[in-house]
Amino acid sequence: MRLTLLALTSVVAIGCGGSSAPPQTALQIQSIQQRDFEAPKDLTFAATLTVLQDLGYIVGGADTQTGFITAQGAAQKASFRTDSQSKVTAFVESTGEERSRVRLNFLVANEKQSMYTGRVRNADESILDPAIYEHAFDKIGEAVFVRMASR
Repeated sequence: MRLTLLALTSVVAIGCGGSSAPPQTALQIQSIQQRDFEAPKDLTFAATLTVLQDLGYIVGGADTQTGFITAQGAAQKASFRTDSQSKVTAFVESTGEERSRVRLNFLVANEKQSMYTGRVRNADESILDPAIYEHAFDKIGEAVFVRMASR
């Protein structure tokens, strides 16, 4: 588990660096952030929740009826006056009797304190590195497979 968390954290850190790539369209972002599974919503929801915990996220809220999950990683000191924390939201919906869709949204929340006024300013950055989403979806797929096999 530590290795998985370390790998995800490394990818998150690399993915947050400046990039000269053109901005992605909403459809391109959606294609990175969602995946369909051949499993009912309740099973996929449980698998998604478990995987987020396995990746080191602390679940702040989870509602099976709405399919919404919020979670955050441990806060890290990015610099003397900046703290950063990874966060994720997940939305799990039914797309048929035995099909469901998961949409994930990873971001880094940066909290910067002004040197002169002491005021805190939030600067959240979406993480759009496809490798991060691919890793999470692969883990969710494995968890779904295990749960379906044990039905």
